[in-house]
Amino acid sequence: MNEVFDNIKSINKMGERIRNYLEIFGNDEQIANVCKYIAGKDEEGKALVIDFNTIEPIPEELKNTNDWEWAYKNWGSRRNAHNLFDDEENLNYYKNGNICFITVNGNALELICKLSNIFPDVGFLYHFDIDIITTCKKIIVNGEIIASKEMEG
Repeated sequence: MNEVFDNIKSINKMGERIRNYLEIFGNDEQIANVCKYIAGKDEEGKALVIDFNTIEPIPEELKNTNDWEWAYKNWGSRRNAHNLFDDEENLNYYKNGNICFITVNGNALELICKLSNIFPDVGFLYHFDIDIITTCKKIIVNGEIIASKEMEG
């Protein structure tokens, strides 16, 4: 029984990993512009299909710190996004305007709304896992959530 509790403690230290999917709707040029805008690199220089710093840059004085409070407030996640799939799979999704990424201990809904404000003529379908069996979908246009649905299963 102690082994089970140790595993739970270990998972809690890592943080809850949340799968996120972002579908971008527009013409080919608009989709390419959004994908180019949000792409970035992680701390180790590995390509990210979405880098939260491109939408809401972390302040210079906090760049080398682990300021989780700032990240939660501005990104909705304890850390920057991480790729969900390996690079080749991500690249195939990325080309089609479908972005898959991981957040920690929260979703990036408000950040995606900010992205939608930056690209007001583009539509976004953002869905993320709330828990193991529940997924939430949001349609966002011009910074506004125009439809929302939670699904179990």
